Amino acid sequence: MLMTILFNWTQIDWIKWMPVEIAVLLLLIILIRLIRRLTRWGSIKISHVREGVWDYRGTKYHSYHTSYKSNSLEIVDIQNEKTHKNNNNNNRILLIPPLLDNIIKGNHLATAITMMGQDVVVLNYNNVQDFCKDLTTGENNNINFENFLLEGRFSTVILFDWSIFPIFKLLGFYDNQPLNKDLSNISWVLIRPTLKWSDIRSIWKTIPFTGIWFSKLRFLKFQDNFYKQQSLVFKKSASISDVGDNQRKIIFIQPSRSWLSKDGEKNLVNYQKNCLEVSESDIFQFSQGSWTFFRNETIVLGIIIQIILKKT
Repeated sequence: MLMTILFNWTQIDWIKWMPVEIAVLLLLIILIRLIRRLTRWGSIKISHVREGVWDYRGTKYHSYHTSYKSNSLEIVDIQNEKTHKNNNNNNRILLIPPLLDNIIKGNHLATAITMMGQDVVVLNYNNVQDFCKDLTTGENNNINFENFLLEGRFSTVILFDWSIFPIFKLLGFYDNQPLNKDLSNISWVLIRPTLKWSDIRSIWKTIPFTGIWFSKLRFLKFQDNFYKQQSLVFKKSASISDVGDNQRKIIFIQPSRSWLSKDGEKNLVNYQKNCLEVSESDIFQFSQGSWTFFRNETIVLGIIIQIILKKT
């Protein structure tokens, strides 16, 4: 058939073969999207950033810190480095990246933040699951994660879509629970904010092989553990309104194309204004661009850096 098309293309009824032409075109589009997604963010190494592990009570978490040594590409245990043993300032950043990100082979966002002189600790899906495992049984034992934040001296926490709900649920940002005032100095950067599973559009209502589609497909496994089993009560937390402008800051970075339904977007606005009492200056909303911030990555990084610099 292929040879017939190649050598007798002027005699072919192209109208008749239209379904085949469309199918081939769609396959090419899907292939191009897959190639772009798989090759867009490769591993990265740079001389002034070292990847290592941060040991917290016997558990090792992937970390990044600055280095000006010539042999700075090897993996190290930063707990054993003298330059970090006596470091008592609150310049450590906690990052929970998207589910599709690789945190081992050089995370681009973590590397860029580290270049500012910040230590960055990166949690993956398994790390979050360990901290939030009590949520699946209906319990809310948040003391372990609170200690993790306090003893780690984190100044800023950066969360992407999937991790916002379990972390906020764990710390009591939802259910009018008293918040630990020792955490009041931490700033929160919420990227592609997602409050609950029911606020997200059905995967069948999104265009296949787009950033939103891939994100939700990866999200299906995670939501069974934390989202469907939790009922949310959005109540104003009394301690949030008592925090001064120089202390806790909650920043939202929202893409122009959201995976939230219309009701979900209304819930988000209500939660931002009535529960967290954030101002319009704390919400960065893109009017153009995609779910993955394609070609807008530098703007997202600029917003994050702005928040970090205010804390140092």
